Amino acid sequence: MAKVNFTDTGMVRPVDGLGRVVIPCGLREAMGIEPETLLSVFADGAAEEILLKVYHIKCLFCGAGEDLTDFSGRKVCRSCVAALGDMASEVGP
Repeated sequence: MAKVNFTDTGMVRPVDGLGRVVIPCGLREAMGIEPETLLSVFADGAAEEILLKVYHIKCLFCGAGEDLTDFSGRKVCRSCVAALGDMASEVGP
């Protein structure tokens, strides 16, 4: 993972018995994190760093973030669904 410049917020939070850490309200609001927002967790054990990033659901094929549909548990945009349908038609049964 590339090194990123972080701002030290000066906040220190304990980990509870279930492994949870509370992200303070002001920081959640500033970052646009609402209840049920998905976060990706990255860890660098050697540096003893944990990075949380807001997870954006994207198309499996092109990375688009809008007009998504579910296909076998994966998100695919309608443009890619159409392209796959065209490819399937060309290949035939």
